[in-house]
Formats: sequence, C-alpha cells, structure tokens
Amino acid sequence: MMPDTVYLIWSIEHSAWWRADRRGYTRHLDEAGRYPHADALDILDDANGQGRLCHECLIPVFCVEP
Repeated sequence: MMPDTVYLIWSIEHSAWWRADRRGYTRHLDEAGRYPHADALDILDDANGQGRLCHECLIPVFCVEP
C-alpha cells in the first residue's frame, strides 16, 4: 500500500462498497467513498478486528477507475 494512494473499501461481508464518511454500503461504484491511506487502514483495522478477520478489503482507486 502506498501512502498517497486513495482507496475504495469493499465489504466482503456485505458484497458492497463502503460509502463516503463510513455511512453504509452501496453496490454502485460511483457512490463508493474514496478514502486516503490512513483513513482506509483505520477502517480496515476496525472492521477486521485488527487482522484477525477478513470482512473488508482495500482496493486502490486506480485499479477500478481509468
């Protein structure tokens, strides 16, 4: 992971993207939140029990958007 990269968060548990500001989920990429590196890692740590679970994953925006 790169500190200057912006990330989307995919919820494996909900089969949806996290919305902006941690406000729910969406199946529409254009409605997904874009999170800076530090915020994305914080969300991942909280959601995944600090590495003990795998309910959510980070996807760099450049992997899904041109």
